[in-house]
Amino acid sequence: YSTILFVFSTSKTFTLYLPLISIERKSTISSILLSNHNSGVSIIDVSPLIGGIIGYKELKDNLFFDTQENNPVTDLGAGYRIERNDTTDHIIQKAFRSSIHTLQESNKIINRSEVERACDSILKANTVYFIGTGISGVCAQYAYTRFFRIGINCSFETDPTIYKIRTSIMGKNDVLFAISSSGRSGNVVDAARIARSNQIPVISLCDFAISPLSKLSEINLYTTPRNSTQFLEMDVQLFIAQINIIDIIFFKCCTESDNERIQLLNKTKNYSDKEKI
Repeated sequence: YSTILFVFSTSKTFTLYLPLISIERKSTISSILLSNHNSGVSIIDVSPLIGGIIGYKELKDNLFFDTQENNPVTDLGAGYRIERNDTTDHIIQKAFRSSIHTLQESNKIINRSEVERACDSILKANTVYFIGTGISGVCAQYAYTRFFRIGINCSFETDPTIYKIRTSIMGKNDVLFAISSSGRSGNVVDAARIARSNQIPVISLCDFAISPLSKLSEINLYTTPRNSTQFLEMDVQLFIAQINIIDIIFFKCCTESDNERIQLLNKTKNYSDKEKI
């Protein structure tokens, strides 16, 4: 029982037969090829040939589940799996370890100079526009609730139609802060493309360094050095890392702000404290 993957090299296109048993849930393209003694080849997008599958990640996921013999697990990323016989304590420990691992990796690869550039752009901008869709939209809203408290003229939007229209009329001294976990959200990428065509600076926050969104951005921030096969259908860990990077930029902006901005922050904090029962 084997599967057919269409691959290519620099010289020709051919068919490669890989045993299903060699596909692991955390496999990368390179590891699959190496384990099958094939080098110098890459797996191409075969979505038109396999119903409903978008690309390699989805193909790998399907192959993985086909080999698990009805023993479904949830991969939290970073190698931690939740299995049917796990106790509550096991689940708690694995979930926390996965999140901690993600933050540790983000700390290792975060580009300090890009953080400083992002801070400088935000402080100098007339308006900062945070956009995102889905869980990245939650991050965009969170960023807004942080930065307006130090007097940054900013707003956020999660509706694709609205943020693309708004982006089209942004001024040259404005900044688009685009958030997309994959860096491949079509609407967010479209908004970044609109911004670039109008010479609007784009700051991007993605999970991976290389993506369509990062290619359109002047300042790139990302959360993990690995590709999308490291995290399977679990956004929470990367969401935590995105929130952490937003906080880092916010705290850096605070250290670079004058007393007036800090007073605004304290004022909003005092008002927030009064709201508590």
